[in-house]
Amino acid sequence: MPKRKKRLRVVFDTNVVIRHFISYRRKKQNFNRRVFELWLIKNQIQLVVSTEIVKEFLDTMKLILGIAEGLLEKWERRFFAHRADVVSPGKRFAFSRDPKDNLFLAVAAAGKADFLITNDRDLLEIAEADKRNLKFRIVTPEQFIEYWENVS
Repeated sequence: MPKRKKRLRVVFDTNVVIRHFISYRRKKQNFNRRVFELWLIKNQIQLVVSTEIVKEFLDTMKLILGIAEGLLEKWERRFFAHRADVVSPGKRFAFSRDPKDNLFLAVAAAGKADFLITNDRDLLEIAEADKRNLKFRIVTPEQFIEYWENVS
């Protein structure tokens, strides 16, 4: 297991978390699930979150997946404590077509993330000129797994 300082630091977009749970329920393996398990099960990547992001995770888990309050409380503790760094978003970017996505950019920057992992085209299609201002890469779960397999 990599030491904490050596683990890649990642921010998950909400869609990665939700797709993980959907694949788990269907007992199907996919890239979202593999990325999530690198954090939760294998302790090989370091999750970076903020209170706002965790709230969005939990609200969406309740709304989309119908997860009960008691289980949501357990997940809240995991997101805040289970190999996760909690940061306050710093500088807000206005790079995404969807203004709500800019929170994930701010948290990735403030948390010195290596990657922002998402399935969201609004983030993936940020202009190259704007991406050069970021010190992290924005990738799909599949791209992250491909990178992970090449470096580990």
